[in-house]
Parts: sequence; C-alpha cells; structure tokens
Amino acid sequence: MAAPATFSPPPTLTAPRPAGARVAHLRMIEMARGVACGWVLLFHSLAAFPPATLTPVLRGVQFFSQTGWLGVHVFFAISGWCIAERVAAARRRAEPVTVYLRERFFRIYPTYWVAFGILLGLRLVALPLNHTGLAQNLPAGARGWVADLLLLNPYLGEPATLSVSWTLVYELGFYLCAAPAIVTWRRRVIDGRIWFAAGALLCFAPWSVRAGSPPWIVLGMWPNFFAGVAAWWIVRRGGRRAGLGLLAALAAMTIGQAAVTDAWGGSFILGRLTAIATGVALVGLHAPAERWGATRSARSLCWLGGISYSLYLIHLPLILPLQNLGTRLVSPSSPAYVLVWLLMLGAAMIGAVMLNRGVEAPVHRWQKR
Repeated sequence: MAAPATFSPPPTLTAPRPAGARVAHLRMIEMARGVACGWVLLFHSLAAFPPATLTPVLRGVQFFSQTGWLGVHVFFAISGWCIAERVAAARRRAEPVTVYLRERFFRIYPTYWVAFGILLGLRLVALPLNHTGLAQNLPAGARGWVADLLLLNPYLGEPATLSVSWTLVYELGFYLCAAPAIVTWRRRVIDGRIWFAAGALLCFAPWSVRAGSPPWIVLGMWPNFFAGVAAWWIVRRGGRRAGLGLLAALAAMTIGQAAVTDAWGGSFILGRLTAIATGVALVGLHAPAERWGATRSARSLCWLGGISYSLYLIHLPLILPLQNLGTRLVSPSSPAYVLVWLLMLGAAMIGAVMLNRGVEAPVHRWQKR
C-alpha cells in the first residue's frame, strides 16, 4: 500500500490552482485510501472461512469483502498519483534528490519495523498455544533477517514474515524509479512530458505482461502504478488527451491479455483492471470532492485513510491470533461469532490508531521540523 505522501501545489509552469482545489485533491486521495484499506481489512477478517461455515450475517459481509484483495491495487494507483505529486513538488522547490529519498525512507521503514516487531512479539507469546518452535516463528538466518528488515524478500529469495510487506517492495521500487525524474527535471535536463512518455511506454514492455522477476520485479506492477500517474497528469497538468489515451490503451492491453490467456479470473488481470478503474475514478471524482468532501461520511473515510498505512501493516498480526483463539471457543456458524469478528476489527482499529499516533505521526512531524 501507499505510505502517506506530502501534497504540494503544482509546478510553476502550470496555472496556479486555488487552495480549495488542493484540499479537495487531498481529501479525495485520503477517502480513496480509506475505502481501499477498509476493503482489505474486511477481506482478511473472513478470507479463511468457506461461506457455508459462516453465520448468515457474516456470509453476507463476505459476499461483499471476498474481492477486498483488490484494494491493494487501488493503493498502487493512489501511490502513482502521490509520487507524481511529490516529484512535481520537488521540482518546484528545487530539492535535491536526497531530500526525497530520505523522506521516503522514513515514511516506510520506521512504522514497518515497529509492526514487524509487534508481529514477532505476538508470535513468541503464542508459542505455547501453537505448539511450534522458536525458529519457525522468526526469519531464517541472517539472510532472512536482512530480507525482512530491508524489504528485500523477493530479491534475496526469502519468504516475508509480515505477509502484507510484499506490496512495500513495489512501493520502494516505485520510489526509486521516480528519483531520476527528480534529478533531471530539477536540472531541466529532461522535461516532465518526456518522463511521462517514457513511463507510459514502459507500461507496454514485456515485464508488464507478468508479475516480473528480480531485479526488475517492480516493473511487473508498473502499469498499475502508472494508472495513478496518468490520472494526476490529467487533473494537475491538464493532459487529458494523453492521460485518457494511456488509460484506454492500458485497459485494451489488459483485456487483450485476458482474452489470449483465458485468465479472466486471474488476480493479475483483475488487479490491473482495478488499478486502471481507480485512475479513471480519481479523474472523475476530483471535481465533486470539493463539494462533498466535508460531509460526515467523507470525514470518516478521510480519518480512515489517514491511518491506512498503520492499519494495513498491523491488522493481520492482530486479527489472526484473535481469529485462531475465537474459532477454538465459538463456531463461525454461530451467531455469537459475530461478536468475535467485531472484536477482531476493533482490535485492528485500536492497534492502527496506536501505531499511527505512537510512530507514524511523530516520525512525520519530526521530518517536518
């Protein structure tokens, strides 16, 4: 998922926008994050159960949440928007690339490290209940520790201990791919339009047809990410023809891949189409966001979006132990299991708020100072 990004005015070579429009864009992004993270949370809370084993209430929730894994691809498109905004801000401020890289490092790693530590702590506490050994609950050797701590798992061939961290591998790849644009655009060596064209062409490279392999694994999800860049290009730079053309071409390519490979049900195809749809939605919703972004429901989604990174990292370490314990005490087919399920969601939300307020937000404030 995407870590929160700093939103700034568009580059000086575009017409200035009122502050209200910038606030609307920020609200739109935060609401989209809230929807995506809530969708992922509901998916993981019930994904382990066949529908027939659930009480009717939770069966109905699962019918809606069973595709919640697609929220990850919503995050990828949102990340594309946010990084495009961040690159433009760096260019406007004439920032050296080291400022951007340092900021991205502190956005991702401290909160992730704390969530990783909480996961290991909970595993150690649960050892007597799970009847497993210490080695089975820790990264395997020095290589495993390095892979987990630095988010290098696919590059080092090591499984991820915190299962959702695979998306952060792509996030870091996106960040690094954006760094050359900051260097060259700031120095006026390569114009932003050339970088956009190069990124668009990269969407149709052979890597985009499959998930990718090290060291180019990030390029396997590049079109999902760049769908958000295309949306930003339309809204913030006025490049409607180029941006919409790219989104349409990506959709046509993805549908063509599905038809050729007969993979309509595959996660790769559905994920790509979800990211493209998110890009289209970001374009369509940016105007009304200023009108209805201050409603109570919108504020709730913005709040959820504000803690979405912490919630994304901490929800599985908290949900799974409670789910394991709850199913030992109450059958999922019993109406009483609804209370267990609500307890799991509540624990995930409380944990996310604590992680956000205790780590993520203080680190962000420290960076600002």
